[in-house]
Amino acid sequence: MFKHVKEKKLYEQVVDQVKYLIDKGELKIGDPLPSVDELAQMVGVGRSTVREALVVLEAIGCIRTARGKVAVITGTTQQVETPLDPLDMLENYKNRFQLVQEYNMILEPAVASLAAKKATDEDIERLGRNIEQMKEALKKRNSQNTVEQLSMEFHLILMEIVRNPYILNIFNLTKQIEKDNRKVVLKVDNRIDDTVSEHYEIYLAIKDHDEEKAFKAMMKHVQNVGLAFEAL
Repeated sequence: MFKHVKEKKLYEQVVDQVKYLIDKGELKIGDPLPSVDELAQMVGVGRSTVREALVVLEAIGCIRTARGKVAVITGTTQQVETPLDPLDMLENYKNRFQLVQEYNMILEPAVASLAAKKATDEDIERLGRNIEQMKEALKKRNSQNTVEQLSMEFHLILMEIVRNPYILNIFNLTKQIEKDNRKVVLKVDNRIDDTVSEHYEIYLAIKDHDEEKAFKAMMKHVQNVGLAFEAL
């Protein structure tokens, strides 16, 4: 019946303030929130705390975020159905990310190395087209969704290059979690540009059939994704 009393974290208090303003009608569907910097100043917390709050608010359907734009109110708290306590969502998400990150540190560099060994000319051309599409996406505004999709496709191509059904099955099991992770991590400053640059390094190593270089390039990429998540 009763829940254990716990001290609220700063990001939880920011979530509560936004939900309160939505409930009062001071924030309506379609209204923009202040920028991360502005909101941080207004409530007296750091930018990382505001980002954590935005992750929770988006997860429970109150806001929508996009790279380069302020968050927009998309729903009222009455419209949101949450099977979990929304203030626990971020901690659950971080735990899930850590598990997937451990998996990626083990599997992804080995896959990149094996892809460098097995890649055919057709495989390399396919990877190259993916890289060019990502570079083109960077030239356009609101490129996050496109880069998210192309990033997933890049890693899927690598899994297909190694031609091992067991590895591909593992990738498919975690695909939705990987999509969710990219949606959050690519919001970190410069992460979209860094992702394209790191993918290009991996591509060049595979193109040269340099297994060691491909392994190291992928390990660097996975580690940087982890650092970006910690910056949230």
